[in-house]
Amino acid sequence: MVRADNDNADDSDKCWLPYPGAAIMLTPEKAEQLEGTEVDKEKLRNAMADWQLIKKMKNHIEEPPTSGFFKPHHGVTAGGVLHSFGYRSDYCTQPKDLAMFGFNEAFTALGISKNEKDWCLTKITHSNWGENPVNPQVHYPPTKANFKTLFDFKSGVIVVLEAWDADYVNHRPENKHPADRLVPLKKWQDVMWLLRRTVMEQARISNAPKVEHVCWYNPPHESDKVYMLVTGLKTLTLLPKWPGLHYSTKEPQGLASLASEDAAKVCWMLIQHKGDDTARIINRFRIFSVRQGAGGNAPCLYMHTTASATYTGVQ
Repeated sequence: MVRADNDNADDSDKCWLPYPGAAIMLTPEKAEQLEGTEVDKEKLRNAMADWQLIKKMKNHIEEPPTSGFFKPHHGVTAGGVLHSFGYRSDYCTQPKDLAMFGFNEAFTALGISKNEKDWCLTKITHSNWGENPVNPQVHYPPTKANFKTLFDFKSGVIVVLEAWDADYVNHRPENKHPADRLVPLKKWQDVMWLLRRTVMEQARISNAPKVEHVCWYNPPHESDKVYMLVTGLKTLTLLPKWPGLHYSTKEPQGLASLASEDAAKVCWMLIQHKGDDTARIINRFRIFSVRQGAGGNAPCLYMHTTASATYTGVQ
């Protein structure tokens, strides 16, 4: 069987970006001087921004570095860091029915286990007051931010089922905390990195593979514009089921897919949390649809990561 994540299965349109590939390395000022429609310019702006993310992922140095308070320090474990900022979690339960999430076809094609015993379902919520690590007199109110995730440590898989961070939920009328009172440990990439380490500690897993596969179920609609620009679809309801549409980030079209908020969060996890995972990079991107119960279909993202040394650059 040919694995569905190989480089040969690519839906990239060589004419998608009506500029030479080298245009992504121009300065913003130079890029704006190029002739083209506003859609052409938007494609180029996205590809240019994501080329900067690619370079940061390739770098073996975390830049910019994440706050040391967001990492295990001075005897404080990853779980201890989450707890101190007000996060509470069930950490690890075995999913009762893995097929209900709609990824079975993708898992089969990617060689990922469909046995529930290999998976860990976690839900973490910012439900308690958090402590300021520098000033004990300052506390952060609970925001109800929550993250629901599936982990398969044998295959290096993260499946994002829900990702409502503190910034997002703070827009709700019942929240509206002032910016200086909002919990600083709030970004998906920081919470997810700590959560993965915590679950590994709880499950007594010391030598898991690198994160290779990231699936993102039903991302927020804020990213729809980026995905429609990349795919050329007028609506994401037209997305095909797995294997969906596949793009290499060696092409400008695939590169521009990383401009979405969701894909960018995965990029920043790889940029700011190298550590034991060394430098890794997103080299392939898929977008496809899965059944969402009686509510129709939902879009899903798939990102494949690899060691940065294997990435040869934009074609």
